[in-house]
Amino acid sequence: MAAAAAARRRPPRAVTFVTGNAKKLEEVRKILGASLPFELGEPADIAREKCRIAAEQTGAR
Repeated sequence: MAAAAAARRRPPRAVTFVTGNAKKLEEVRKILGASLPFELGEPADIAREKCRIAAEQTGAR
């Protein structure tokens, strides 16, 4: 319970993506541009759900 409250107070972290592959950058922009809901819970459960939603939105399997 306290961990969930602390997670809500933390500012979002920045992600730096470094690649020389223009297609890979295009793919990452497409994925990150997809709207993913904010989730609370166990990290593994959140990651699994966000991956499922991202795959659904991008047509990936």
